[in-house]
Amino acid sequence: MSSSSDQPDGTHQPPALAVPFESVISSVKRGYAVKGQASEGACAADQPGAVRLVWLRHLGRDGSIAEPDEEVDVWRDDVPDRFHLQAGDLLLSEVVTGRPKAARVEEHDLPAAAVGSILVLRPVGTLTAEHVRLILAFLRSEDVGRLTKGSFGRMRLSPKDLHSLMLPKADEALSAALDELDTAGRRMSGWSAEATTLAGSVFDMDVSLEDARRSIIEAGQLTRLRAEAAAQLDDPGYIVRTRFPYPVALRWRDSRGSDERRGPRASLRSRS
Repeated sequence: MSSSSDQPDGTHQPPALAVPFESVISSVKRGYAVKGQASEGACAADQPGAVRLVWLRHLGRDGSIAEPDEEVDVWRDDVPDRFHLQAGDLLLSEVVTGRPKAARVEEHDLPAAAVGSILVLRPVGTLTAEHVRLILAFLRSEDVGRLTKGSFGRMRLSPKDLHSLMLPKADEALSAALDELDTAGRRMSGWSAEATTLAGSVFDMDVSLEDARRSIIEAGQLTRLRAEAAAQLDDPGYIVRTRFPYPVALRWRDSRGSDERRGPRASLRSRS
């Protein structure tokens, strides 16, 4: 992220957090328009020139693209090369229900071609994973969703309107924060699912009731410890003790210990 700077007229310019759309994205194209049934003209996935057709349903709300499924997906060998996707392409839902969907094409997603109501955004150059994370988060935002036009249920994004957007600039700190939020969310969801499963399976375990009881109690204690550890993050003192440099944390502990020994009135006098 760039730093603030003074302008010739003496005004103070805040750091630029966004950049013009065209400086990041070189082109926006609609996906391949399949004529008739997509399965007509389908071929085997391993046939030379075959590409997998990627539809809107393949785009997850989390920015992922569904893994290929040879029993459900369709491969075609008659899709023009200009519609073939490249690693690094960004896919954005043209038809929007709620928030837009957006995902990045990776090497393992190829060969493929976007079809149906998908816009293909091709970057000017290679984008870092951190920058892509910010751009995808922005493309899935309500701000982009508000650009849609049309009747309810058929709200569409126009490629022309996208060019008026300002995209987020690469920001390592913000990208790291988003990554930490995603990681924490997945971890907490996993803990929640684990606790729910254990609570509902106390009598389903293929062990004696005594062993099942012991396992549930141990798991409950571990879950409680996780919850208590997470709750401590709301305590400023815990943050100081565990995240600040040792000299600062040590002085904090000493001052808190002195306050507790002298009692609440002495503590108040020492801070006044």
